[in-house]
Amino acid sequence: MENAYALSSADLLHILHDAAGATISVIDRDWRFRYVNVGFARAVKMPADEVVSRPVRELYGDGTVELK
Repeated sequence: MENAYALSSADLLHILHDAAGATISVIDRDWRFRYVNVGFARAVKMPADEVVSRPVRELYGDGTVELK
């Protein structure tokens, strides 16, 4: 049975990437940005494609990440 309230994957992607108003980022094990949405890019005042692959420390400073 199909759920009438379910979102398609395309609709969900649009909400998360463009329309949520939230800042979303995905960071890998090496502490590099692998994905940022439009809200996150706007918050750091950089195009999303310039944020992706940068180290977190580069955007937030050395004191932000403590690696063990």
